[in-house]
Amino acid sequence: MSYVLGLKCKECGHRVPVSPVHVCEQCFGPYEVEYDYAAMKGKVTRESIAAGPKSLWRYKDLLPIEGEPKTGHFSGYTPFRKAERLGKLLGCTDLWIKDDSCNYPTYSYKERVVSVAISKAIEFGFDTVGCASTGHPIELRGDSRTALAWRGVAAMGGARRCVAHRRGGRASSSPRRTGRAGRATRPGHGRGGAGRIAGGRRGGTRSVA
Repeated sequence: MSYVLGLKCKECGHRVPVSPVHVCEQCFGPYEVEYDYAAMKGKVTRESIAAGPKSLWRYKDLLPIEGEPKTGHFSGYTPFRKAERLGKLLGCTDLWIKDDSCNYPTYSYKERVVSVAISKAIEFGFDTVGCASTGHPIELRGDSRTALAWRGVAAMGGARRCVAHRRGGRASSSPRRTGRAGRATRPGHGRGGAGRIAGGRRGGTRSVA
């Protein structure tokens, strides 16, 4: 059962039915998902969540997904690690760190939000998804963590992937992390230009696999 009522503008409060839009047509503010919290009362509980799968989908009632997720089945539910030496350095007696390097299949901390976004895109009927990559030089083979998560989770869901790279970003992907390397090219624009290309708002070269 879905508890989603619709979309509500964060700025002006304008409401619209659920659809693949993100900008308010009244004030250009961002839309947010509106939930029926009254209907959740007594049904979505600590116990019902704990009884769910060992992944982010134990929180499905609090996410904008209808039915079963389409991808990202193993994302989330990452462990805590006790950091004794760091705790000692900081003067903390009981310090724990959330280890999101355990997300599967991409080992990226961005995998949770990507899993929800692509599941919803597939649910809407889209067969191709895209994002812009910063291509930060310290990242593996030049892809940002977002792009790595996007490629892997989209591949798991059977969707075609489109990643636009900024000027100077290395256009490549890791088969080990994503399951299948996508073809990548440089659009020759900065980060903003790459974002516009990924969003289909500007002509240019795209990476599609």
